[in-house]
Amino acid sequence: MQPNSISSPKFKVSRFNPHREHLKTQIAHTSLLTLKPRASLPKIQKNTSQISQRSEIPLLKMQSMGSPLSQSYLLEMEKVYCVWHSETGIVGGEQKKHNQDAIIVQNLNNYQLFMVCDGHGSSGHLVSNYVLNTLIQQIEQGMQRNQYMLQYNTQLHKTVIKGAFAKTSSLLDQSSLPISRSGCTCNMVMLLQQNIVPADLGDFQQEFQKESVVYCANVGDSRAMMVSKGVRGGLITNQLSMDHRLDVVEERNRIKQKGGTIAQLQHNGQSVGPYRVWVG
Repeated sequence: MQPNSISSPKFKVSRFNPHREHLKTQIAHTSLLTLKPRASLPKIQKNTSQISQRSEIPLLKMQSMGSPLSQSYLLEMEKVYCVWHSETGIVGGEQKKHNQDAIIVQNLNNYQLFMVCDGHGSSGHLVSNYVLNTLIQQIEQGMQRNQYMLQYNTQLHKTVIKGAFAKTSSLLDQSSLPISRSGCTCNMVMLLQQNIVPADLGDFQQEFQKESVVYCANVGDSRAMMVSKGVRGGLITNQLSMDHRLDVVEERNRIKQKGGTIAQLQHNGQSVGPYRVWVG
């Protein structure tokens, strides 16, 4: 699988410090009423010499149950624009670290994936790239295996996504990567526009409508927000993901129930640095 675009760009998303904590996902989905082509993009404040990147993704034409629709009902998908900006972190105010962010924009069969992984630890850049590429492969394989049942099956979409996260976690544990003190967050958004809904108008008349659905799954505290126009103008923001942070009571309780330990590093008998998650 060759991704459309992949980079390790230059902005640190929020931090999270799990230690080999198995991926926990929650799925959020919502129907999008309208998608306007060439929507205005928010301007990014560039206060560094780094240049933001922009990818334009032509979406696929609609298909019905794996077969192209007749030409009279063939609907052209609109375009989606994706912008990202990133900065490399600094150690001790001088030395730049490895950029540990990994971002991908993937145009697959009838759906699009947008994903960011934020690494942490000395090998975080290796982990974030491994998780990003492996998770994309697992999702693609799951969608291909179930392609003829996926079109209207919301629950099956969720099952494929959750299974892909769990399999990626298992493969990461089995890999040769040095993950004893390294890991990454992951936030994935899937834009599914393949649904064709027949509306019976009577006397053999049918109207085909397209339904857009967004799924969001995450591990860690990289956050996904959806911004839409309000009825009276202005912008409305909705948080799609839930942060997995150690200052969230529910998250601390979940870690302890799974047998994890929350503690700081020890140096010369002193506790130093942020709280981290340890196995056992």
